[in-house]
Order: sequence, then C-alpha cells, then structure tokens
Amino acid sequence: MDDDENVIIYDNSENKIRIRHLRGNVNFNVTGEFSISWFSYWLNDWELNTFHILNYYAPKFGREELVMGDDIKRNTYLDIGAWIGPTVLYAANFYPSVIAIEPDPVAFERLEKNVNANNYRNIKLVNKALGFTNGNIKFGGNGELGNSESTMLVSNDDYINKGWGSRWSSVERGQNIIDVSSITIQNLVNDNDIDPERIALIKMDIEGGELYLIPDLMPFLYEYDIPLYISLHYVFLTKNHINFILNILFENYKNCYVFDDGGERIKVNKNTILNGRLTCLVFENINKKLSDNSGRYKKIRMFVKRNLCLI
Repeated sequence: MDDDENVIIYDNSENKIRIRHLRGNVNFNVTGEFSISWFSYWLNDWELNTFHILNYYAPKFGREELVMGDDIKRNTYLDIGAWIGPTVLYAANFYPSVIAIEPDPVAFERLEKNVNANNYRNIKLVNKALGFTNGNIKFGGNGELGNSESTMLVSNDDYINKGWGSRWSSVERGQNIIDVSSITIQNLVNDNDIDPERIALIKMDIEGGELYLIPDLMPFLYEYDIPLYISLHYVFLTKNHINFILNILFENYKNCYVFDDGGERIKVNKNTILNGRLTCLVFENINKKLSDNSGRYKKIRMFVKRNLCLI
C-alpha cells in the first residue's frame, strides 16, 4: 500500500503490532517476525476479492436469508486452510463464530499466536487437516513448512514424482513431509459443537487438496445447502483434476460466482472458469431437485481413499 501510515496503527516493545484492514475498516494485532512482516507488507493488497466474499456472506451485513428478526440463522464461518490468520482475524469481526482449520504445525503456531494477541472470544482453532479419514495423513512438500503451499497432495507419490501442475521441483515436492492429524467433517462438527444449519460460509484454500476433499465434503454441503468459497490450484493440479472438481460442484450447486477486486459479484459457468483459469469461486444454492446422491458419493469417496484421485 502507498498509504503505509494507515496500515500499521502502532508498534510496541512486545514484538506485536496492530494492523488496520483498510477496506474492511477493522483492526487486529499480529505478533512474531514472520507475521509482522507479512501483514505489514501484504494484507491490504492480498486477495481483495476474498474480503468482499467474507463481507457478502457475513450475518453482520444483514442479508435477509441470514437474519430472521433478531435471530441470526447462519452465523458460523469455517476456514479450511487458515494459514497464519488473515481471513480468520478479519472474519472474527463479522461472524459470531469462526472455526479455523490448519494442519501445518509452523503455520498453526503463528496462527495461534496471532489469535492470542487479540481479545477475540469467537475463534476456535483446530490443528488438523480436514480430510476423508480420522487418523494421520502425509502433509508438506512445496518448500518449507509454514510458507502457505504445504499440501496433502504429497500423500500421492505420483504428485511428488510427476508434479502434475506443480511449480515446485520433484526434490522440493518430496521434502519437509510429515504426518499430521486428519479429521472428517462429521467429526469436526461433532467435536466442536457446530450446528451445520448455522454455517454461513465455508472457505477452502488447501493447495490442491480440494481434489481429495470435495468428493468427501459434497454430501455434507448438499445436505445443509452451505455456500462454498473454493480456491482452485491450477499450479498444483492437472486440467483433468480441475474438471473433476468442477463437475461435482456444478452438478450439485445451481450458481457459481466470482467477485472482482471492487466487490462486484459476477455469475460464471464452467467453460468461463476453465478458459480463464479462474481460481476463486463461490458456489451457492444447492440443486435440491437432484435425486439422493449418497450412494454415488460413497463410491467416489471409496475411489479417492484407494487411489488418492489418480485421475
């Protein structure tokens, strides 16, 4: 930003600064050398459309389908792939309940410190990967842990060896791989007392892991008609992978939108997405006219578990 004096509100001797998000007009603290550097330099130029999306689906903005009289019908935001917390700290100002899921231990430590540097009481942190099993999965690669590009794709040797769409070398894809805890969506909502009918928005930004997670998550999204903000990663996946993901989403949702940097909401179709390599998409309004897909998705989930989506 050119107007840096409006970004950092104050600095102090406790290795903590207060940051202002200019477009959202909200302030929060961050701490630690890495977070201070990233938030100071990037926050107000990073993914402008993301913050418009968070605003649009936030109950604080009073959309009729979210607010019924004095009762907020949908008040919960699920952040899958929370990293060090830019979307979490922002969303906590607009959503009564924020659930942040981050498996990367380095990123999670920074996220936890940033949340604890504030006085929020509506953020719950989960240091696990949302996945198709309760247990452990391989995670990492793509450079150092904490850099925002670690991925569950490393569970697949084919990704490490061939790279699919990856911008990392095979050596880099195969380094810094660890076991992390994984949790299914059903266990997540049960363990954290989340009412699925009150989820206003799920954000998924998991560095290609959407290939594994979407087939498993879709029945849950379908049942509760939850808007999904997904980031597609052409840099890690093949065109066939992207097509596979989009086919599932367009089969179940009526509408897909992109938001531009000015906040305009634009309806798009699958061809527009593929031809333009659009990455940040919002799917909403489940097509309830579809027949029960539970059997079909059970087969897809079995396929994913056996083959880790070698498609």
